[in-house]
Amino acid sequence: MNGGATEPDAGSGSDSGSGSASDSASDSASDSGSDGATVTLSLADTGSTDTTPYVMGGTLCLGLGAGFVAFSVRRSRAL
Repeated sequence: MNGGATEPDAGSGSDSGSGSASDSASDSASDSGSDGATVTLSLADTGSTDTTPYVMGGTLCLGLGAGFVAFSVRRSRAL
């Protein structure tokens, strides 16, 4: 047994509305326009993610790490 906890039925319809937006979007996308052209679905336009700070930070950390490795190799050979 599962310790008294009950799980909802898979077919009970108790999921909180998930999929309703995609259902209505697919319904409207499959409809033909007044001129007979079909409407195609596309992803939501959320804007582009500005990755410049991440690229610059990663490059800086990579360069700093390479510098530390070069310094430690140089220091170990000098001893």
